[in-house]
Amino acid sequence: MSKRIDISIAELEELYFEKQLSSYKIAKIYNCDPTVIQKRIQ
Repeated sequence: MSKRIDISIAELEELYFEKQLSSYKIAKIYNCDPTVIQKRIQ
């Protein structure tokens, strides 16, 4: 069973676009797989 990662689109946009963190670094912060972050950014 996988757990749901609660992260808002606004927060993702801030981390990815404004702070220019990679999806790998964001995934590490939220303790999830980078593909989760990549899919939500699209």
